[in-house]
Amino acid sequence: MESAVDIGVIEQDKENIAPLVSGRSAAALAKRFESQVSEEELEADRDRFESALAAADELDDPLQIWLEYLKWVHESFPEGSNVKSGLISLLERCTHTLRDLPQYKNDPRFLRVWLEYIQYSDAPREAFNFMMQKEIGKYLAGYYENYASWLEVNSRYTQANEVYELGLQSAAQPFARLQRRYDEFCNRRAQISADTAANEPHSPVFKQRTALASKTNEQFVPFVLPDNDQPEYALPKPKSKLQVFTDSEEAESAPKVRPNGWDSIGTLASRRKENKMEAQPWVGQTLPSDSQPSQHAPKLPVFRDGSAPTKERKPEKIAFDMDLAYPGDNQEYSPEEIRAKLMGIYDIDFDSSENINAERITPPTPTATLANFSLPEDEIVHRPASPTMTLHTRGAKDDIYNMFSAPLSPTQHGSHGENSSLHSSSDSESESDDDENLYNQNIQLGADLTSRIQDEFSQAKCESKFENLSISKDVILTKAEYNPFEPELQRSILEARRSQVMQLPTVFFINSHIREKVLKQKQFESQSGLSIRLNKCLGKGAYAPVYLGFTSEGEQVAVKIESPANIWEYYIMREIENRSNVDISSITKSIELSVYSDASVLVMKYHNQGTTMDLINTLYSQGQKLDESISMLLTLDLLRTVNLIHGCGIIHGDLKPDNCMVRLNGLVPECRFSRHSEDWKNYGVALIDFGRSIDLTAFNELVLFSANWKTDNQDCTEIREGLRWKYQMDYFGVAAIVHCLLFGSYIETNRNPRTNEVELKSPLKRYWSSDIWAPLFKQLLNSGDNQIDLNDTIENIESWLESNYEALRIALKRTLQFL
Repeated sequence: MESAVDIGVIEQDKENIAPLVSGRSAAALAKRFESQVSEEELEADRDRFESALAAADELDDPLQIWLEYLKWVHESFPEGSNVKSGLISLLERCTHTLRDLPQYKNDPRFLRVWLEYIQYSDAPREAFNFMMQKEIGKYLAGYYENYASWLEVNSRYTQANEVYELGLQSAAQPFARLQRRYDEFCNRRAQISADTAANEPHSPVFKQRTALASKTNEQFVPFVLPDNDQPEYALPKPKSKLQVFTDSEEAESAPKVRPNGWDSIGTLASRRKENKMEAQPWVGQTLPSDSQPSQHAPKLPVFRDGSAPTKERKPEKIAFDMDLAYPGDNQEYSPEEIRAKLMGIYDIDFDSSENINAERITPPTPTATLANFSLPEDEIVHRPASPTMTLHTRGAKDDIYNMFSAPLSPTQHGSHGENSSLHSSSDSESESDDDENLYNQNIQLGADLTSRIQDEFSQAKCESKFENLSISKDVILTKAEYNPFEPELQRSILEARRSQVMQLPTVFFINSHIREKVLKQKQFESQSGLSIRLNKCLGKGAYAPVYLGFTSEGEQVAVKIESPANIWEYYIMREIENRSNVDISSITKSIELSVYSDASVLVMKYHNQGTTMDLINTLYSQGQKLDESISMLLTLDLLRTVNLIHGCGIIHGDLKPDNCMVRLNGLVPECRFSRHSEDWKNYGVALIDFGRSIDLTAFNELVLFSANWKTDNQDCTEIREGLRWKYQMDYFGVAAIVHCLLFGSYIETNRNPRTNEVELKSPLKRYWSSDIWAPLFKQLLNSGDNQIDLNDTIENIESWLESNYEALRIALKRTLQFL
């Protein structure tokens, strides 16, 4: 038994392989690309076939030699027709050599050679007509099917019908297949519009007079009797035409007109000969040139008004002492060097170990040298009264940050209770004040912002369906519509829940800069003592890069460094944990958050098996597809997770295949699948990237949302159509992830104009469990503004997995080999 062919060998060259109607052998292609055949070996094989063709006249079946030659060209040159392969030339030689042999006129092998040649022809219709003239394929159905197909593609339906009818009249074989193809053509022809049928040509497909044959008129050929039977009377002579002088010698040597048409269709090269110039020797050739110089016309004079006053330019003045740049010692000094010399620090070696810990040097006051820079009093530019642009330096940024770090007065933001400190009671009071100031700095909420939104807050108890959740209910936004991703809106919610955020565990506020240091040193030291070494960048999203990190204990973690600092994602992840009161494996666990002046560092659990899209691509690179049973398992956990976070009053807001990690950890359980079994809890998904999540507990229950960004196919239908939305964003994201698991591609949808429902563009495969997938996609894509009930679908998937647990176990074992 032959070993399996490694498809990876031909994967990188598959775009350069020309397709064949009969298909290609994977083993032959792999052999061709594995062993690089030299030009000498190819030429030797070609010479062997040419020698065999020279003796083909003595064989019983000379066509077989041509077919073997063509097969060798197809296998040795899979890229198809080019100069090296000589495929077109070989096809022309074969068809020209064997076209008049009667035993091949209705040989299917010879017909296939002609059909392959027509694929490269620049005049397919003439080639088909030539074959009919030579009666090649006259009794083969393949000739009429291919000719009629070409005519149909070129909107010549009447002529195609004529070809089919001629083939049926000729009883071309196989007759049943030709009749079936003709019936299918008639059905397609009946569906074309009247305008298309009226504009198509209706000329006969086969000429009534043989092409290039002598033109005769049988009606007026005179009847001539033998000499001995001539009557006494003479027939009237027809009126003679003007005789054209013809040289007798040329007439004898001129070829006679063939009554049966042309003998050769020619070659592609001969039909393109008009585009080739005849080669001529270059010696003695001269280029034509104009002997007399060209006389240029005078230019159009430009009118100048002599009476107009001319504006004199202000003379330039150099306000720089050039002697400082060129002191005369064959040296040239830059402005920075001149400044250092004037400050007296030009000759100090700052890299020396003696000056590393030295105090800051106070530059001496320049004396006489500065006089060279003085300007006359009338040329001194005085400082304007209005403020000028601040120089963008770190010191200036710190000053600006300190301006915003001042705590708001109670009259500006209302009473929020006593500010609680993150650290233990042993921490000093000054450290708590620093954390409070830095919190203000990162949410950047000033008195002006508070005054704009304070009318939208109701300090009364929150009246919403999330009243049973153990959360703060001291704020609710009462408008009917919001853009939930506006940074000011998120900062408003965080400001209203200041004390709740400050008490979050494992969050640290540090008043210093960290981003450039961490990215340069690839090392992060948190306030909790966690030491992380950054290894590589896992991905760069729209807002922040995520790095793979290793703790001092060797544990792998994901580190997200976002600038400017962002508390929202950490807040959402912690709120889901607090409101659900259970350990959720399908939500990526946040370890700690460090908030700095210029960035935030979020440390999370790392999932080493990648996203659902990574899983699909990994299997595809190995020539595999994701089994439906694994798609069922991952979809089940995804639906459970979305139900849970919606029950917590959270909308994820960015569900897609790239934000859905795969959890296929541990050994495959040997027991049956059970919806209540703990053995299968390590198999599912893990959602990440909650930076665009929405906390519904801060809004009125009837609120709807709007979007103002540029949309694409990955946005839900309501957003693309400019409608208001709520849960649709998450349900469309779930549908996109499930579509990726099944089809291996991103989702594409359209709205059915008859039912006004959103549907998938790609139909479900017939061997899939359509009784589960079809209702699920219909429900997800047409969910409406409210939360939908997915419990029935969840129960159906659980029942399916319990019935097909053996197929699931086998598929998991096979898939885990590639992860």
